[in-house]
Amino acid sequence: CSGNRGAGNRTDAYALDPLLDGEEQAALASRSYSPGNGSSYIRGHMVPSADRLDMRDNLDAFLCTNIVPQDKSLNEGCWEDLERMIREKWMPAGDSLYVVTGTDFRGSGSHVLDNDGKKVTVPVYLYKAVLSYSKGGGYRGIAFRFRNSPDDAAADLKDMAMSIDELEKILDLDLFANLPDNLELAVESADPGIDKFWW
Repeated sequence: CSGNRGAGNRTDAYALDPLLDGEEQAALASRSYSPGNGSSYIRGHMVPSADRLDMRDNLDAFLCTNIVPQDKSLNEGCWEDLERMIREKWMPAGDSLYVVTGTDFRGSGSHVLDNDGKKVTVPVYLYKAVLSYSKGGGYRGIAFRFRNSPDDAAADLKDMAMSIDELEKILDLDLFANLPDNLELAVESADPGIDKFWW
């Protein structure tokens, strides 16, 4: 909701997550990734900086545990378009918006190097599942999955939209397990392409 977004500026304070041993996370405080056995990737935030603008929350957005190797053109293309849509259109339209962001590493043979020269696996896909709740309209769901390459960078969001159920089947995950079963079935199987709320 808007209260979680807060107000302030981007800190750019990249840092190791103090809750995890430094050897168990990518060191990215001084610069982005170096090429490993694949192309160069940039530091891609899972929770966007612009979604958490209060100082404390924005610092958390720059922890290395919130960052993955992301194709630059995807990050600056339809991924950014989706983040903006979430913030500017879907968040204000309801009472609460739940966003699950993640990566799919299955089949990845690529790695990059962090600032200490450690190998960091490059995700093959990145995804978002969005659950909107409003008192008047109830729950609605939409999901997206993008190849972590220039291939999907210029994709049309409406063309990439899928039901949460479709994404869950691909990932073999239950993303909104706390929804009551009857509600979960209806919301997660709905076709977001025909729901005007999203477009």
